[in-house]
Amino acid sequence: MIKRKNVCLIISVIIAILWMCFSIYTMCDASTGLNSEDSAKAIGTGLGMVLLMPYLIVSSIGAILHTIGGFTYIKGLVLGGLITECVGLLLGITWGFGYVAAIVLGFIGFAKMNKEGM
Repeated sequence: MIKRKNVCLIISVIIAILWMCFSIYTMCDASTGLNSEDSAKAIGTGLGMVLLMPYLIVSSIGAILHTIGGFTYIKGLVLGGLITECVGLLLGITWGFGYVAAIVLGFIGFAKMNKEGM
């Protein structure tokens, strides 16, 4: 028997993965400023990357946990990923707005999951 799919959880996983890829691409694109001849631009780019790296690491781990939990339908991994994405949102408050929709839909999908997946 095929289980009914949780649409909110699927959309949440898609948004989280897309935002994670966008964040990594933007960080890699910003690293081209490190090779600048202007030393002030290179220092500013380096400082910006250092400040955003904890956000990128934590939110990427959260998105990966969220995705694995969504595909295997394990409630604990989904909850752990969503909480980690919330922590990443706090670390990068100006960059984390892309995860808001994924977090809200993820918690709705988490609430609709069966208790047997825990």
